[in-house]
This record gives sequence, C-alpha cells and structure tokens, in this order.
Amino acid sequence: MLAGLGGALEIIFGLGFHQLHPVQKAGLVWGGVMNLAWAAGLWFAYRLFRFYARGELFGSGIVHCLRRIGGMSILIGILACVSSVIQAANLDPRPLNFWSDTVPLFILSSFFRIIPGFAIICIAWIMDEGRKIQEEQELTV
Repeated sequence: MLAGLGGALEIIFGLGFHQLHPVQKAGLVWGGVMNLAWAAGLWFAYRLFRFYARGELFGSGIVHCLRRIGGMSILIGILACVSSVIQAANLDPRPLNFWSDTVPLFILSSFFRIIPGFAIICIAWIMDEGRKIQEEQELTV
C-alpha cells in the first residue's frame, strides 16, 4: 500500500512541479508508474496468500491472482527496460546505438522479469485446466 501511495505521490509531484527540468519530471513520473506496478503486483500476491490461508489451492481466485502476478511481472520487465534505455539516453550525450545500448538491457530485463511472467501465466493456465477437469469429475456420476 505504501508503494502505491509513493507511486501516486511521485506522479503528482512529477506533473505538478513546474520548476523541475523535463527530464526530472519524466523520471519522477516514470518512477511513480514503476512503483504503482510493483504495488499492484504485491497486492495480487497478498490476495493469493490470503486464498492459500483459507485452504483454497486450485480455486478460480488463485488462478486469477496468478495471472495478474504474471502480467505485472511482464509489465515491470517492460517498464524497467524502457526506463534503462531512457536513463542511458539522458546520461550519455552520444546517440544511442541500438545493438550495444538497448539489446543487453532488454535481454537482462526479459530474462529476469518477462520470461518468468510468462511462466507464471502458463502455470495459472495449467491450474485452471486442472480445476475445470476436477469440477467435471465431481459432476460425473
């Protein structure tokens, strides 16, 4: 909850202060968006563990939370990649070389955030299919 509040405040301050340099404004807003994405991911993780605490292991709520956590992981990976490219462009006066400046950042970001996000979504899909099969078996006499 504090991460979401901090993200919202960063966005408000980034858009509200007119005396800031445009690069500083963009940095504050972008940081706020990243914090909001992290807060949303943490909220879905909290909801997931709440379902587990109630004893639900394969319910539709768990599948929903896992899909959202995977989606947030993918979103955070994309935001981190774009953020790294923006920071590299702002800190280095020379023009960006696509292959040497952006591709390594994208590979690292995809390896640690985007690919696991897709794996989490696949696990949620498998759990959902298993839940549907279990429901069909319960209805079969």
